[in-house]
Amino acid sequence: MIGHSGDVIKILDSSVFKYTLNKDRFPLLKAQMNKQIESKYLLAPEVYNEYTEDEIGIYGFEMEYVPGSHPLTKPFDRQLLCELEDYINQTINTSSLKDCTLVTRTKLNSFSTHRYLIDKVLGTVEKIIVPIGECHGDLTFCNIISGDKTYFIDFLPCYVESPLCDMVKLRQDTLHGWSSQFIQTRDEKKWDLELDKIFSKYDFYNKYYWLFSFINLLRIVPYAKTKTINKYLDKEIEFAFSNIDLCRRIT
Repeated sequence: MIGHSGDVIKILDSSVFKYTLNKDRFPLLKAQMNKQIESKYLLAPEVYNEYTEDEIGIYGFEMEYVPGSHPLTKPFDRQLLCELEDYINQTINTSSLKDCTLVTRTKLNSFSTHRYLIDKVLGTVEKIIVPIGECHGDLTFCNIISGDKTYFIDFLPCYVESPLCDMVKLRQDTLHGWSSQFIQTRDEKKWDLELDKIFSKYDFYNKYYWLFSFINLLRIVPYAKTKTINKYLDKEIEFAFSNIDLCRRIT
């Protein structure tokens, strides 16, 4: 099985082997593995072995196989919602507020598509202060395994290691319908209402959500492999952009 990023995933007898042949991705995959090992608040499959280029000509790691399913293919799960709420609260409570203006502007400037929209947004960004702390980095429902226990996979380094990025990633599925482009999902609207209700108690979320959602959708563009997915992303990027208040400076 090949993921959106091009990494290969092989299910063995009692484990999973994730690897890449792309040398440019070696450091990123290693960082993903380390983040999975070091996760404090999310239960992740145990990493058994790391395989380096010198040993087998590729880079990858072997981890515990965990049976389960995509949460959005099942009825709304109140227990999972509580787990996600606890996780977000824990990460925020152990984070520190920091000025991320420069790194956010740098990230916006790194994108080659949708420059007309990006330039308009850049004109509004003056100061961005968000909590910095533990962050999964790619917390879509695709990376949640729902079974006897809830496991989290595919951790990812993020340009801003903030709980806000995890909030945005969850709503990538529930608001923007990313998973529904590939599988049959259910109860997305209920999930989104409940998540937004939980997140809305945080001022930084209310202030910066749409900006970070706009950036998040731009980050997905390189993984769009079909005209249908590109069209879908164009629509969602325009939607996120339209909700950024360009008449008010982001400070």
